[in-house]
Amino acid sequence: MLDPQLKRLKLDKYRQLLKVAFGHTPPFAFCDTAGQALWTSDGPPDQGIGAILAALPDADAPWLTQANGSLRQQLDNGDLLLFERLDTRAELAWLAVLITAAQAEPELPPVSTEALRSLAACIKDEYHLNYELNCLSRELEQRNEELNLVYRLDELPRSQDDLPAGLRTLLGQVTTYVGADVATLVLLDRPAPIHAVNPESEVPDLDLLLTELRSNVFRFISSSKQTLILNHGDEPARRYLMPHMPYKFLASPILDGQEVQGVLVLVRRPDALDFLASDRNLAEVIADHVGVTLRNQDALETVRKFGDQLAGVLIEAVEAKDPYTAGHSERVQRVSVHIGRALGLVRSDLEDLFWGSMLHDIGKIGIPDVILTKPGSLTGDEFTFIQTHAQQSYEILRHVEHLRPAALEAIRYHHEHFDGKGYPAKLAGTKIPLHARIIAVADTYDAMTSSCSYRPTTSHEAAIKEITRVAGTQLDPDIVRAFSSACRTDLALRDYLWSQDPPPSG
Repeated sequence: MLDPQLKRLKLDKYRQLLKVAFGHTPPFAFCDTAGQALWTSDGPPDQGIGAILAALPDADAPWLTQANGSLRQQLDNGDLLLFERLDTRAELAWLAVLITAAQAEPELPPVSTEALRSLAACIKDEYHLNYELNCLSRELEQRNEELNLVYRLDELPRSQDDLPAGLRTLLGQVTTYVGADVATLVLLDRPAPIHAVNPESEVPDLDLLLTELRSNVFRFISSSKQTLILNHGDEPARRYLMPHMPYKFLASPILDGQEVQGVLVLVRRPDALDFLASDRNLAEVIADHVGVTLRNQDALETVRKFGDQLAGVLIEAVEAKDPYTAGHSERVQRVSVHIGRALGLVRSDLEDLFWGSMLHDIGKIGIPDVILTKPGSLTGDEFTFIQTHAQQSYEILRHVEHLRPAALEAIRYHHEHFDGKGYPAKLAGTKIPLHARIIAVADTYDAMTSSCSYRPTTSHEAAIKEITRVAGTQLDPDIVRAFSSACRTDLALRDYLWSQDPPPSG
């Protein structure tokens, strides 16, 4: 096969230089270390100089010697072959020039020999430059792929629930890039490793392999806190790390200070290439980034739990003011999210709906107890005061960065009516934010089916009938239909509602 670097050499330029040196353009060829003509001036190697070189006996071939510099070979027909050794990194080893008998002289002029030597030096320099450029191009391409792989770490999910799937995707990319058969993350707080298998590989004993990585390899790396490479079966560590499995593996610790959070392990079949220092460097970079991601996840989870607990305390403080509303916020949240799912809301919208419905009544903490717990009907002024709780909820929560605008608007406008007669802004129809319209249905349902000091509890069937009656005036009819349908088809919602209000027997 022709050396690809030869394709980048400028043949016409060297043909002109030969013409200047010899007074004409002699047949010439580039030969490999075995004397085979890789590139000739006169076409395929079965013609001209190529045929002559191929016919030379191996014993007479000067390229089989260790000689350097200019060599000459007198042929039987009187022609003369001149050779100049090319010191390259590939198979290109000789430049051969044919001087016919009619042009050959007993002693070549020194200028011809020197010209051939200079020409060979030019070819060698260009070859080396092309070789270096090609190596640099491959190096840049490799570094670019490494950077892309590292940048993908920033795309790992922020949610603890989605993290395993994100890590599996990353491990799949790692197997493809480094040519591993299996890439595995053994994490301290997870009983089973997260792993990905190269789609082009078959690992019949995968379960046993993962078990070994989770036990011996993980314990060893946790103790040493150092990256380990095992390529061969006779390495000492092999006796106590997977002694009965011939795989090559690279294991790098995922550190949090001096504590090991987990181990990244890359595995190759015994007939694959050895793991090299470049593989070690990349594995350690990936392990470091995964460690940062895990620590960030832990920190976010701590903040999330704190936020959930703080929200729970605020809700308990509100509901403690009125024992009849105990559990109201949680029930509205559960029903609202089920309605959101029935409407096909995406995850981010469901999260906004979760928080909007859970915190929709926080503003009641500012309503005097004498109004909030009044057993009878409210006066006009008292009802006006009650109406301020939606705006107060918004004012209390609008500085919380975790709450996105959709959640805050749901809290602020969940008492708007579909016909525009609600409060606080008298919005109508679809001008009312979707999340607010959903919470309005769930809030209305729970208000009717919960215990109250001034009216009896309404059954599920009666509540659905009343909600359907006010659809189009107080409530959005599309959301009412979605809720009614979910009550029939969403088994989880039915179980929850019936746990609050068991269906009649029979």
